[in-house]
Amino acid sequence: MTIGRIAGILFSVAFLGYFGIQFSTLTHAPSLELYSPTQGLITSSKSIEIAGKTLPGALVKINNAQIPINQDGSFSKRLVLGNGVNKLVIEAKKRYSRVRTIARDVFILDGEKLSGTARTGI
Repeated sequence: MTIGRIAGILFSVAFLGYFGIQFSTLTHAPSLELYSPTQGLITSSKSIEIAGKTLPGALVKINNAQIPINQDGSFSKRLVLGNGVNKLVIEAKKRYSRVRTIARDVFILDGEKLSGTARTGI
């Protein structure tokens, strides 16, 4: 093998490696942290706050409704929920990436006070 052929092979491997890393970064789902509500939250308040953080520039949806995010990637939205079990699906996505999803079930008690055995944030 000549030096030119070895250099060509090395250049090709480096180029394909770089392209693969860039493609993987571009299509990788953004991080998504959800601070509230906790899974299985039981409350008598019909108004809850959904708060969390993702990558700046990502699109965030709660039950398919897009919400605004701050420049640092944090977000917060107050929702009014109905009695019983409410399923919340929070999604984060960058332009060409996969979707990162977190689901939460929130239980709203109808005018009942929480008993000593029921806890918020189970």
